[in-house]
Amino acid sequence: MQDIKTNHTSSQNLNPAEHEQVLAHSVNQSDTLAQALAHADRGATGAQHAPSSQHAATSGWSPEQEQAAEVGREAAAPIVVATNEHALDAAQMAAVMTAQAGGSKPLQEAAAVAAAAAAAGNSGIAVNVTTPEAGLNSNASEQSVAAVADAVDASIEKLDLEEPQRSLLSLTWPIFIDISLHFATLIINTIMVGMVSVKAVAELTIGNQVFDLALIIFNFFNIGVCVVCAQALGANNKRLARRLIHVGLGINIIMGTLVSLGIFFCSGLIVEVMRVPPEIAESSHNYLKILALCFLPEAICLVCAAILRAHNCTRDAMYVTLVINLITICGNTLFLFGYLGVPVLGVEGVAVSTVIGRTVACFIFVPLIIARTKTRIIPRFMFIFSRKVLRSILSIGLPGAGENLSWQSQYMFMTGVVAAMGAIPLATHGIYMQVVMVLMIFSASIGMGTELLVAHYTGAMKLDLANRQLIRSVKIGEVATILLTFSMPLGTGAVLISLFTDDAGVMALASTLFIITVFQEPGRILNVIIINSLRATGDTKFPVIMAVISMWGISVPLGCFLGIYMEWGLMGVWIGFAADEWVRGIAMVLRWRSKAWQKAARRVYEQTLAQERNRAQLKTAAQASAA
Repeated sequence: MQDIKTNHTSSQNLNPAEHEQVLAHSVNQSDTLAQALAHADRGATGAQHAPSSQHAATSGWSPEQEQAAEVGREAAAPIVVATNEHALDAAQMAAVMTAQAGGSKPLQEAAAVAAAAAAAGNSGIAVNVTTPEAGLNSNASEQSVAAVADAVDASIEKLDLEEPQRSLLSLTWPIFIDISLHFATLIINTIMVGMVSVKAVAELTIGNQVFDLALIIFNFFNIGVCVVCAQALGANNKRLARRLIHVGLGINIIMGTLVSLGIFFCSGLIVEVMRVPPEIAESSHNYLKILALCFLPEAICLVCAAILRAHNCTRDAMYVTLVINLITICGNTLFLFGYLGVPVLGVEGVAVSTVIGRTVACFIFVPLIIARTKTRIIPRFMFIFSRKVLRSILSIGLPGAGENLSWQSQYMFMTGVVAAMGAIPLATHGIYMQVVMVLMIFSASIGMGTELLVAHYTGAMKLDLANRQLIRSVKIGEVATILLTFSMPLGTGAVLISLFTDDAGVMALASTLFIITVFQEPGRILNVIIINSLRATGDTKFPVIMAVISMWGISVPLGCFLGIYMEWGLMGVWIGFAADEWVRGIAMVLRWRSKAWQKAARRVYEQTLAQERNRAQLKTAAQASAA
């Protein structure tokens, strides 16, 4: 709890010019706000205790006091949940006391916001309203009055500049390692199975593609859970955050169960439809059937990781992913090579180790969720769904999934175009994509870290701080990306390619792509950071619409024209990719500068407040009927 200290005198002793002078209001870490309100209760300049606004008229206040109380309540409404009557009462009292001391409406609003922030328990907020024009007289010029108003506005804006509890770096590096470890799982499986035979690698292909598709299905919902939960925590709405935890777990249990059962019973059909060669059909079928058992625990792991990220606990998800990889490596070693007397199971053993790793991770994640979020998981609440909560989640998740699907479809289409160019271009395309994946993971991690911070700030309606965070993230991302990409043509790229192959034809083709990467990746990280930030504010439709237009209207046509018609080959295809990244990046910059995201953030905030008001009204009505 914090307190608000108010210096005031009787309003009749102030001249008109002094009414515009400063009232210093500070919010410090203590619990003396109640004492200040009690002092006001005992009759400081005739004020009585500030009740809720609906009862103000019957509390004996004068019309002027009622007007000041309403100013205070309206000023505080954007920064506190509507049902937090204690904070709103504090705001009303602060505004009344400021009005009685001769403070103007802006000063009443400043005091009200400070008192509400203190009563709501927001730490680290300090408001000190001062003016350099303390000597104003009744004949003050318009410029002097404007200077006073600007000083007041600047002081009020300090409320929006609370320092974040976690920095971008502290959030980003665990996300980067976490995503890298997820990709490493498939690479580890492929490398270890490749030690057995090339045929065994082919047996993994169908199962891995199905696994990737399942991840997209799960993530479209979990992206929404993460963003909406972060917005709720930013608004200090812990009740909604707890509700989202239960809804997220419930929906993922349902989706994971349906996907697992569907793939388990349809694995034979999937292998047949994918036209798997007869010599590996049976083992591919067995691998997919066993792998289907991991989709339920995988769905639970993904939503738990999203919830932890929303609570700024990104390291926990990283550590659990590391445990999953260690279990996978140990399991693969035992089942592929038969150490310690374990029977050799081939690719079926790889599937078994994957299932064991995900299942163990579930038993680690759930206690972590309880400990980090201070939420008691009640199973029956996981399957009680609110249409408004689901709508909020899907309004974020579905556009995000649409953008990812558009990118995947574009990449698969252009891979088919490259395949028509020959084996060497196709091999170079696949290998180079693995190299670029490192840069893509870096972009995604900075984008996700920025998304979490922006979601917290917009949830608390700290829009200035959200804007500053985005600008800071873009600067950091651009500088780091430029340094990384410029090293590619200077030798780093050749070293990375040599890890996959020493073919001279692949090396020659890749060397031209290194130059394109220098121009492509700065556009990509600009694109990724701003899209994630727009999604965090609730502005989700524009990025997906722009993705479809740019990818299928620019990237694909330009890549086909340059690669096939102009006979530039693989270089033309990647020029198309680079053009898409920059077109979307510039479009996202213009979208952010248009401040449409601020309207979206306010709309989301007002919807949340409306839900809280409806809940409070229903609760009040239920209590009244019971009485």
